[in-house]
Amino acid sequence: MVRLDDAEIKVSTLEKMIVNWALLPDAIFYACKSRVTHDNYHSQTFMERIKAMYESRVERYHKLIVIKDKHDGEIPTRVKRRCIQDPCGYTRLLLAYLR
Repeated sequence: MVRLDDAEIKVSTLEKMIVNWALLPDAIFYACKSRVTHDNYHSQTFMERIKAMYESRVERYHKLIVIKDKHDGEIPTRVKRRCIQDPCGYTRLLLAYLR
């Protein structure tokens, strides 16, 4: 488990924007899906959904760069495999290596 409270690494505004490149289409898709399937998030407003998705993506990126820092600049294979399963995760992985 990665503890972000102790991490001294900060995420810049530009990095936050990059890791959230697909936020709007994803939020629209999941809002529609939630309404149709009536899942646990169906009562969430669109702005609550956007805020939660934005913050979770930034947090996942922050965890990734903390993991990279703790492993001397290398990200473990297990984490890489998880990241490359979707376009946003792949973006986070590439950005973490460019950092």
